[in-house]
Parts: sequence; C-alpha cells; structure tokens
Amino acid sequence: FLGDSNTARMYRMFDFCTYDNAIGSVGMSAKSLATYACVELNNSGSYVTMAKAVAGMQPKRVIITFGTNDLSPSYKAADFVKNYQTGIESIVEAYPSVDILINAIPPLGQQHSNQSLTQTQVDEYNKALVEMCKEKGWKFLNSAEVLKDSATGYAKSGYVESSDGIHLTRAAMEALFDYIRTHRDESCQAHRRKGRGDVYHAGRDQHRDLRSRVGE
Repeated sequence: FLGDSNTARMYRMFDFCTYDNAIGSVGMSAKSLATYACVELNNSGSYVTMAKAVAGMQPKRVIITFGTNDLSPSYKAADFVKNYQTGIESIVEAYPSVDILINAIPPLGQQHSNQSLTQTQVDEYNKALVEMCKEKGWKFLNSAEVLKDSATGYAKSGYVESSDGIHLTRAAMEALFDYIRTHRDESCQAHRRKGRGDVYHAGRDQHRDLRSRVGE
C-alpha cells in the first residue's frame, strides 16, 4: 500500500496492514509521488522515493491511494492525473513487473473542516483516474462505492472522523479492506513474483513527518 495519511492510519492507528507492506506519508500529494523521498533505506538515515522503495521490496502488486491532498479549486482534474501519472510511471520504471492498482480517492464527509474541498471535485478526480487507468492499462479499484452514501453522495455516516470529516474511521477501513479482498484479484492480472533482494523497511522511524502529524 502506498498513499497519504489515510494509508498511514491503516497501520499506525489501526491494524489493517503493517510497517512491512505499507508506506503512508502524511500530507503527501499525488504530484509529489515521483520526487518526494519519504522512505528510509534499511534504517540508514538515507531517504528514497516510494518508487525506489517498491523496487527494493519487489511486491506482486501495489495499491496506490492519493488525491485528497491535491484537492484545490484551482487544480484541474486534467493536471491532477497528468502529475499522478508521472508518479505512477516512476514506480513502473523502477519495478516493471509490479501490478498497479489505483484506488479511488475516498469520499469526504458532508461536514468537513476544509471547506475548499468539495465532493464534486473528488468525483471529477476519480472519473479522470478511471480514464487514465483505461489509457495506461492499469487497474482501478473503485472502493468509493462502498464508502459513499448513495443518497447524499458523501461518505457514509461514521466513515470519516467527526473532527475533520476527511480521515477514514476504523469502520470505513473495515469496509475498504473487505472491498479490497473481494475485488483486487478480479481487477488484477497474474504476475510472477521475483526474488525480494534488498528490502526497504517501512519502519517506525522512516517517514520524517509521520510520527507527529498522523491523523491530522
């Protein structure tokens, strides 16, 4: 799993994955995916990008979730996917055999702390991601369909933290991981896994900004 603070919460606040199979960097945007060095190599004090970390870990697949921190009234969907695509391509270039799954941007709560963020833009970004994945031959994991209330178009009640209306709760994570378990294989092509080689550990001290800001 690669992503922002919602990914970090999967293993730092909840127990849906571990430090060994997830990298979450708080506040990180899709447009910084190709360049931001946020993962420490083997506790060496040397930081690398998520793409280089994937090359070291050699997973069968990666589920990538970015977009919440890209939301801005001035940032168009076309520019968002163009920059996101650059970041994803950096992962493919670093480790070509990995299976890419792009996860939908999770829905916002009807009441949320940052009023410049809109569910309309989330939906626009997700539609653009679908088209990007079709064009590039990547898989799109439409997990938003289990997180959204079909009546309101926003996150289901109890699925985002009441303090901000943005970060997913444990209940939402449970629904998300149930969805992943039942949909990841039907959207994936089989890839034979290569030897692991040197491993990049996503340990407790790896994300420079994660310890103090997770959950914000």
